[in-house]
Amino acid sequence: MILRQLPEAPPFIISEGSPYFSDHCLYVQAFDKDYSYPRHTTGLGLVAVQEGKAVFEVNEEHLYLDSNAFVFLNKGSQLSIKGEKKGVFIILYFNNVLSELIADSLFQRNSKPGKNIKDYHDYSLIEHVHYANASLKDFLPLLIDLGKSCASFHTLKADMLIRTILDNVILENFSAIQVSSKLGVVKNSTRVSLYKRLSMAKAWVEQNHASAVTVEEMADIAMINPYHFIRIFKKTYGLTPHQYLIEVRIDKARLLLSERGRSVSSVCHAVGFDSLSSFSRLFKARVGVSPRLYGEANISTEE
Repeated sequence: MILRQLPEAPPFIISEGSPYFSDHCLYVQAFDKDYSYPRHTTGLGLVAVQEGKAVFEVNEEHLYLDSNAFVFLNKGSQLSIKGEKKGVFIILYFNNVLSELIADSLFQRNSKPGKNIKDYHDYSLIEHVHYANASLKDFLPLLIDLGKSCASFHTLKADMLIRTILDNVILENFSAIQVSSKLGVVKNSTRVSLYKRLSMAKAWVEQNHASAVTVEEMADIAMINPYHFIRIFKKTYGLTPHQYLIEVRIDKARLLLSERGRSVSSVCHAVGFDSLSSFSRLFKARVGVSPRLYGEANISTEE
């Protein structure tokens, strides 16, 4: 892995194609309120904010990120950056050869008739705001520290972490291709736009599940008529938006019930249910046991 700061001018401006990375490349940039970085062509990678807030313009779409979110970058996309106040952002570009080998291997194992291998090198479906999972939030600062060392062991560890991130990116893209095919939209640009809108609503539900979420709010996030939104959401994900909200809440409840000292009542309200009886009924219907019995059987033994 190569650890760098962004140069004063974009190093990736090329007339045709996209930049080539023979190694993983991690750019770390501190910024202040006057910071901006001009538009340039990207490789396959991701951008994240470690501190503060920044605006990333990806193919003329403005994406606002803080330390709780990140964006995948498709190879050949156009990126410009503006920092807000003070902070630090990260750009990680993946080794071109390795990313293509992994994608090709996955395609060969799981491809369906009629699919072109080039489809699996297009990451535009997942090029939208994602909310950082715990592993990614831990990995990126660790990569910075590892990149400052010349020790071969640290280099190997950094490469292993990046390989894990890359595997997840490729698997998510592969899954997005499979799921988006359920939309029944032939035109690629329309399918990408519609899938990204649904994904935004889905991610918003995951972040706001503890609030009084309504289908109308979900549809507003997706910028789709509520009736149409319900229909295509179920067609795509196999659940109605409300059913998906319940699934998210139950999954979060299972995690909280495994924590020592958590009462069923506190978990019920923490995940967004108003009624303890409804929570208990829905939990048992999906998990097979009551919240109380589940908590007793799965309580963490860690001090």
